Amino acid sequence: MSTNFSVNGTNVPTHLKRMHANGANATKRPSDEIDIMIASLTHIIKISPDPDIAEYYRGALTALLWVRHPLSYIEAGQMAKELIRGYRNV
Repeated sequence: MSTNFSVNGTNVPTHLKRMHANGANATKRPSDEIDIMIASLTHIIKISPDPDIAEYYRGALTALLWVRHPLSYIEAGQMAKELIRGYRNV
């Protein structure tokens, strides 16, 4: 993948150029990659034998949900709690 597009002196993959040209933040990942990260975190929470892992990853899950969905940060946090509750009896 070429990185001939630059934002503030930082090379950015060209697939993000279109997002930046349309006024979007060029540092955001495409939504399908964010969905993969959300699925990965929820899978880690589901399979982990450590009961504290849900709390450890809840902040990251909240941030990903906030970026991916049109929610306030508080709503994203509540959504993360509900997802975690679905996998663990928290």
